[in-house]
Amino acid sequence: MAITLSPTFTQKNNIIRDIREDLDDGRRFWPREIWSKHVDNFEDLFDPKCTEKALDCSSDMIMNALEHACNCLSYLAGLREQSVFKFCAIPQAMALATLELSFRNTAIFERNIKITKGDALQLMIESSQDLDSVKKVFCRYARRIQKKGNSKDPNFLRIRAACEELERFAGSLPPSSLELAEEENSKFRSTSGWRSGREPQAMFTSPNANGTNGSIGSPGASRDRNWYQVTVDQATDLPDVDPVVLPKISPRLEDAEDFDDWYDEVVNILTDHNLHLLIDASLPRPARSDPARQQWHEISCQVAKWLELSVSNEFYLEIRAYGNDVYLADAFMANTKRHFSGKHHRALKPAMMRFLNTRRADFDNTSDFISALEDNFSVANARGAMFTPYLALCIMLRELSTVLALEAFIDLKEKELYAVSDPQLNITEARFHESCSTIINHVKRAGIDSLS
Repeated sequence: MAITLSPTFTQKNNIIRDIREDLDDGRRFWPREIWSKHVDNFEDLFDPKCTEKALDCSSDMIMNALEHACNCLSYLAGLREQSVFKFCAIPQAMALATLELSFRNTAIFERNIKITKGDALQLMIESSQDLDSVKKVFCRYARRIQKKGNSKDPNFLRIRAACEELERFAGSLPPSSLELAEEENSKFRSTSGWRSGREPQAMFTSPNANGTNGSIGSPGASRDRNWYQVTVDQATDLPDVDPVVLPKISPRLEDAEDFDDWYDEVVNILTDHNLHLLIDASLPRPARSDPARQQWHEISCQVAKWLELSVSNEFYLEIRAYGNDVYLADAFMANTKRHFSGKHHRALKPAMMRFLNTRRADFDNTSDFISALEDNFSVANARGAMFTPYLALCIMLRELSTVLALEAFIDLKEKELYAVSDPQLNITEARFHESCSTIINHVKRAGIDSLS
C-alpha cells in the first residue's frame, strides 16, 4: 500500500496541545479509550491533585501520535519537487517540535502553548532544504523527547522505543542529495582551461574524414576551416550516476583568504568527475523540454549540497542571503564567487550581520528598532545582499513578539503573514515598509513605544 501524507500526525499534535483551549470552549477530543486508563473523569486531568496522572495520560497521547512519525518521513522521502517538499515538510517538523514541547509539560492543562517564534523560524529554514535536513530535525526532537522521559511513566519504555525506531528509520533512508567518499588524499587531474581561463564558453567540433564529428585537439580531429560551434549547456556529457559520490573537502572553507585554493580544489574534483559544467553560471541550463533536464536537476542539487558541506555554516548562511535557488550548483557557486570578491566581501559581510543581528533589546523604544531594521535591510541589499522582504518581516515580528504589550497585535500580524501564499515571492518590499509604518503608528498611538 502506498504511503500517503494524511493530516493525522498534525491533527493529533493539535489535539494534544489544545486540550485546555478545547475544554474552555466545551470541546473534548482526547479519546475516552486513553484518558479513562488514567483518571475517572475527563475534568480530573485539570485537577492539580492529579498532575502525575494527567502527565501520564498526555504521554499516552503523545505515544499514539509518534506512531505516525516514520510514515511522515517515508512520504517526504518520495517527494522530488522542492516547492511541494517544502509545503509538506514544514508542518510535520513543526508538529514534532510541538509534541516535544507538550511532552511531560503540565502547562498544556493550564493554557494553550506553542513553540517560540525563533524556533519556528529556524524550523522553517531547516525544513525548506531537503530530506537530510528534515531527518536531522526529526532525530533532534526524538532525542529531546527521550531525554525528558520519566522512568515512572507507564509509557516510558514505549516512547523510548518509538524515538529510537524513528532515529533508526531516518538513518535507513537513502540520502536525498549525495554521499561523501571518505578518501581524502586522492589526486585529481588539473585542467589548464580551468586554471587559466576558468570559464569555458563552448565546445568546438569539426567534421572528420568519415563524416563524424571530433573535438578540436582530439585524435583524428579535422584541421580544416570548416569548424562550427556546437551548443553546450550544463547537461552536456553528464555522467549517468545517482547518487553522485564525491570526496570530502577538508578542512572546510572558513576564511575568505582561502577562497582561491578552495575554488581550485572544487574545480579539480568536479572536472575529474565530469561535473564541472554544473558550476558554470555562464552556460545555459538545459531547457525544460530537454530529456536530460531531470538528470541535470538531480545531480546539480547533489553537487550544491556537496558545496554546502565544504564551507563553514557561517559562510553558508551568508551565501544563502543572495537568493533562494542556491540548492542548484551554478547558483551556489555564482553566489559564492560574488560573496568572496575582494573588497565586496569585506564591505558586505558587516552590513549583512548588522541586519541579521538587529535586536529590539538593543533599543530604547520600538520605533527606533524598526527604523534601524529598515535601514540595515536597505544597506545590506544595496551592498549586494539579496535578503527578501519576507525575511525582514519575520525578523521584525520575532523580535517584537518579546514585547508583552504587543503580543496580541503581533499575533494578528503573524496570522496575516501565514495567510499569504508563497510569502518569499509575494511579500514585497513595499509591504514590509508598510507593516513597519503600521506598527510604529500603533505603538505611538497606544503609548507603548518605550515598553520592552
